[in-house]
Amino acid sequence: MPSSSTPPDGVSWLAWNNDLRPTADLVLFVGCTVAWGVVHLLVRPVFRRLAIALVPLDDPAAPPAAGAAAGKDEDAKRGSAGTSDAASELRRRKGGDAPAATTAAGGPETEPKPKTKKKKRGPDNRVKFEVALWRFCTYFFPSLYGIYVLGREVWPWHPKMYFEGYPAWPMGELVRWYYAIGFGNYVYGFFSLVVLEPHNSDFLEM
Repeated sequence: MPSSSTPPDGVSWLAWNNDLRPTADLVLFVGCTVAWGVVHLLVRPVFRRLAIALVPLDDPAAPPAAGAAAGKDEDAKRGSAGTSDAASELRRRKGGDAPAATTAAGGPETEPKPKTKKKKRGPDNRVKFEVALWRFCTYFFPSLYGIYVLGREVWPWHPKMYFEGYPAWPMGELVRWYYAIGFGNYVYGFFSLVVLEPHNSDFLEM
């Protein structure tokens, strides 16, 4: 650790501060990123089995509940009655009830139903469970390691040491590893979010 907070004249910052190791830190950060990917690859089958055992699968073809079906029928009746009343009022304003339009077959002409856009289904509950469980692990275990690192350091418990030697703070190896693990977690997490994980309907917005 340098004795002063600024390098002497003619000495570069990298040569003066022994805590700065760009090449070694880059290798460490890249290695932690790859390690997160390997761990994810190994635990995905385990998470999949847990999801199958614990989470019921959505059934899009299942019929709606009786209460829901009755409610929909009631809404449909109210809607058709309201439409008929509105049509009668419109004909009355135009000068009397006009005969209803008929088709070539003799039946009443009906208005074409508006096309409804199919709503894109997102990932099922099991896939969501797998993703949520992986994200939980990526934050829970690094947090435990961070608590362990803070418990072995002296400066967290003495606020006067927070800025001692600034800006060239001494960095222990445990703290360096904590930063490398966090960096690798976020880099791999971004890659996994874009490439590996299923996209929700609000993917672009998020």
